[in-house]
Amino acid sequence: MFPGRLKGVALGPSGIVQSSIGRTFAALNATNEAILYAKSPEELYGKVCEAAFSSGSFLATTVFLLEPDTGRLTFAAGCGDDVARLRSISISTLANIPEGDGVAGRAFRDQSASVSNDYVNDARSAAWRSGLAAAGVGAAAAMPLVCNGRSVGVFMVTRREVDSLGEEIVSLLERIAANVSFALDNFDHEASRKSGERAMRRLNRMFGAISATNEAILRAKTEHDLYQRVCDAAVFSGKSFATVVLLAEPDTHWLEPVAGTGEALDLITQTRFSTDPDNLYGKGICGEAFRTKRPCIEHDIPISTGTSQAQAGESGLMACVALPLTRFGRSIGVLIFFIGNSWARDEEIIALLAGIAENVSVALDTFGRATEKAKADAERERLSRMFAALSATNEAIMRARSRLEMFELVCAAAAHGGGFNSTSILIAKPGDDFLEMMAVAGPTAENARRLNVSRSEARPEGRGVCGRAFRSRRACIDNDFLGDVANNPFREIIDREDARSGAAFPLIVDDEPVGVMLFISAKRNTFSAEFAELLQRLADNVAYALGSFDRADEKARTEEQKERLRRMFAALSATNEAIMRAKSRGELFDLVCDAAAVGGQFISATIRLVRPGEAFLENVAAPAPTGCGPAKSSCRPMRRVRRDRR
Repeated sequence: MFPGRLKGVALGPSGIVQSSIGRTFAALNATNEAILYAKSPEELYGKVCEAAFSSGSFLATTVFLLEPDTGRLTFAAGCGDDVARLRSISISTLANIPEGDGVAGRAFRDQSASVSNDYVNDARSAAWRSGLAAAGVGAAAAMPLVCNGRSVGVFMVTRREVDSLGEEIVSLLERIAANVSFALDNFDHEASRKSGERAMRRLNRMFGAISATNEAILRAKTEHDLYQRVCDAAVFSGKSFATVVLLAEPDTHWLEPVAGTGEALDLITQTRFSTDPDNLYGKGICGEAFRTKRPCIEHDIPISTGTSQAQAGESGLMACVALPLTRFGRSIGVLIFFIGNSWARDEEIIALLAGIAENVSVALDTFGRATEKAKADAERERLSRMFAALSATNEAIMRARSRLEMFELVCAAAAHGGGFNSTSILIAKPGDDFLEMMAVAGPTAENARRLNVSRSEARPEGRGVCGRAFRSRRACIDNDFLGDVANNPFREIIDREDARSGAAFPLIVDDEPVGVMLFISAKRNTFSAEFAELLQRLADNVAYALGSFDRADEKARTEEQKERLRRMFAALSATNEAIMRAKSRGELFDLVCDAAAVGGQFISATIRLVRPGEAFLENVAAPAPTGCGPAKSSCRPMRRVRRDRR
């Protein structure tokens, strides 16, 4: 066949050439059959090499494939005596280097057949010449393998005879390579189709997960309920290995798991996570996602024994995707998904997972607004009750007839109106460091009565809110009892009362502290600025009332003194008149005693005289008892008193 075009073929009987070409045609037929039955490119390469070798009288038939990022052609499959040598040599696709100047490198770059019919003496074989002679290679040819127009490798054959690769054989080899390339295109198209189907299934699952999480967002009644529903939806609808929600602990750099679903959950939740970049546990993707507010991915995480490998294939590896959770633009936690590696490399999947996290963040904003509204409503309700309590205490101040009555009425009104555990009034005692509990009201009043408070900073009992308020003459507020070491002396009472915050307001009378008014609450952060202002007004009213009581007492004492002086002046006038009118000493004495006793409101007024030679004083006059007139001296008792007892 084609006798004029057979260049480099050794002279011999035409039957030998025809026999060689016939075997090559048989190889072509066998490779076509291999292409039909091969189920993967790897299987295709092996079958083609085996078919070509068994039917084509070759020293070796091999397939070399491009190694990504290196530019090298590596051995992929082969048959024949020369395979061991070919497996060990280095072939490059780069020009201008000896390893890239052979038939394989040229065929790969030019995407055309490259043939050498005297390979040992060919300059192109310089990089491997020592091995060629030992292996007995006389001719070699390489055909490019192309997939979607891009070279992916070469199909290479070697023969013992020099000039044994004529145009007909080369043409048949080109057809074999072209058929393999066609098959590679089909494999690639099929792989793309399956990849598209898998991607579609992944997207459908993720859309299902998004739908389920949106439903969870609508149905969740609390934030924790939302977190758990989202984790359930991601695992059961999105087929995630596991999903966990981590939230930042207040006042620390730690992230703590609050909800989770999936396989190996115990192992995940026992791992520590931090937001601090300087902490060992904060250098991972969770800490980075929290800080940057961007999705972070880690690939090739080993799957625990027993975990399903449906998504990860047979590699036994998965990926972790960490997404930030925000509230009003501030990171509060991380939502982490454990998914297959292929899923994590799909940008659409990552975008959908980010959408889930964004939806959760929007729901958190809604919960936050609802929480803030509830807090505002509760604060308004508390303020309304405190205004009512302020009115009630003002009324109590107006009606109270004594300090103690006022204290009791004020404590009862404030405890009920403000919803406090207890409300107490403590007053300083002269010469005593400790304050006296004058009145207390509220659900835990009996426990509050055990409170022992000092006004001295030197005593531990004087370092709490009451002692500080008394000394500073300013309100002292502690919105977190458990976090303040100054409350250690009162820890037992705080725990028994389940107290979480408290405030003490000084009672100032005439610019001097006389006591404190103490409010105890079961909730942290109870005493907002507006709330504290109302309580200060309440304490000021109590202090003003105490001043009023003091002024009333002083006025009463003044009036009593004035009345006593008035009556004594009247008694003096009466005694002067008695002196003027008395006709005898006895009458004089009686009139003077009566006038002094009545005018000065004394129990008794007597006149005693010394008798010569007597050791006792003689009682000569005293006021008349009830029912006796001034002139009835017989009604007066007479008593003698020793002179030395005058």
